[in-house]
Amino acid sequence: MANRNTLHAEKLVAFMAWLVSDGWTVVPNKGEYEVLRATKSGRKPLIVYTRNSEVTHLTVPDSHMGVLRAFIRDTKAQKAETKPIVSWGSMLIDAIPFSQLPQGVKVALACDKCEGHEHHEKLADGCWRCDCGDVKRLFGEGTSK
Repeated sequence: MANRNTLHAEKLVAFMAWLVSDGWTVVPNKGEYEVLRATKSGRKPLIVYTRNSEVTHLTVPDSHMGVLRAFIRDTKAQKAETKPIVSWGSMLIDAIPFSQLPQGVKVALACDKCEGHEHHEKLADGCWRCDCGDVKRLFGEGTSK
């Protein structure tokens, strides 16, 4: 079974950052419904899913609810000490440098070409490709033009 109402989509990048700080490694997603895949020595992969692009909560398998509960407990304990989260982009910059994210990871970033916050996928050369096809370099990373 899976839990579909505990992890809010806006908390995904914070959860990703927490996993990295807890020793997990974020790896590229496999499949269109995966939004996060992480591995840790001795554990089966933790996979977070979305049912579609309009959901507010993400799906976490019951086998990893203990990990999610630890994240929620830790973030509630640190709530008074943390900066407010404005958007996925700024949250990602505060949590994990773009350069450390693996190829294939998708994040929501502002896109000038399609004038919205669209999913951008990190390419092998370090650039980010928007769903609309626009490719951009961030903070001097990447080689695509």
